[in-house]
Amino acid sequence: MSPGDRKDATIDFSMAYGLPGDPGYSYKRPFDYFHFEFMARSNADNPFEDVMIRGLLFGKEYEAGDSYRGVWGLYGGYDYISPQIFRVSTTAASLGTTFQWWLAKAVALQGSALGGIGYGAAGNVAGLGERDYHYGIAPQ
Repeated sequence: MSPGDRKDATIDFSMAYGLPGDPGYSYKRPFDYFHFEFMARSNADNPFEDVMIRGLLFGKEYEAGDSYRGVWGLYGGYDYISPQIFRVSTTAASLGTTFQWWLAKAVALQGSALGGIGYGAAGNVAGLGERDYHYGIAPQ
């Protein structure tokens, strides 16, 4: 089989835990709410395309009526993104909110708004010994 005959397989996984839709759920421990994403490719030198996680470190729930609930507080985050030609990695602390608004009985709008500061590294992946990385503080 020649390299042009290879098939590209992608694995993409996303998970959210502790969304603020349940009225009885409380946020007492770190990562009682988190969102995790992972993607990998089978035919790459580095199969890990991205890994991203955001989690509530500490916060408080809120609600507005029966259909809108949220949680706000301090979030921690880690991102690793590597689409085969460059790599970016950051860690961050952010203030923000995650909400869930029931628009209809079976339809919910979910979202997050975060703003903070982190430390990141970015660079190209040209080959061994030729990496060009830059490090520093990064807005989130």
